[in-house]
Amino acid sequence: MATTTSLNHIIYLILDQLRGRSVVTDTILPEQVEQIVINLRSQLIKQDSNKGYTADPYIIQDLGCVEMEVVDAAESCIIEAGCNLLRSVKPIPSTIELHHSQLFTRVGPVNKGLPGYDYVHYERIPYVLSNKYTKNRVKYYMQNTDGYLYLVVPNNILQVLRFINVQGVFEDPRDAYNFEDCDGKPCYSPSDPFPIKNWMVNSIVDMAIKLFLATQAAVPEDSTNNNENDYNTPQTK
Repeated sequence: MATTTSLNHIIYLILDQLRGRSVVTDTILPEQVEQIVINLRSQLIKQDSNKGYTADPYIIQDLGCVEMEVVDAAESCIIEAGCNLLRSVKPIPSTIELHHSQLFTRVGPVNKGLPGYDYVHYERIPYVLSNKYTKNRVKYYMQNTDGYLYLVVPNNILQVLRFINVQGVFEDPRDAYNFEDCDGKPCYSPSDPFPIKNWMVNSIVDMAIKLFLATQAAVPEDSTNNNENDYNTPQTK
């Protein structure tokens, strides 16, 4: 089931419950809680996906209209000069990585009624380019060294691929804020529904609270109440 809970609301739930447990929250920054929520979401989705579960629509983010630009094929050591190579203008957010794949769910035309492009590991590009059955299909790949998405494009459609659509389960949902839909609206804000499954909200809140409680329990008590770093120091008479 999808959730309508925003990232900001999840942060509020965690801080509110910590206050209710008499945890000193003055030194806990909302930014700290936010990053913990992001990390726990990634952890839960990775565990779920590695069990073989599919990527549900409500954990998928749409990067809208991703702008592409023509680059020299010589940028890729495995593509012969003269091939058509496009690269995303901006680096693509990191997807959650599974055992043997990345969680891209669609890379294709902006018109979502059309088929998506073929994913190819960049080391296999020379082989698929020589395949008579697939050489005329648009292919995409990522280079781990720079974070950009690349398209290998046949001559006849090169000029119509200024924008493409990219969807996936991204490690940090906030990165989608740097992308816009085709109407110019940012693809994400902290007040939007957070891209997780509904059951994960309570799990993340519980896990975050346990983490902060454990951290506080590990801090020695300031028995002198003087705000100095003299915890548990015996007092002289």
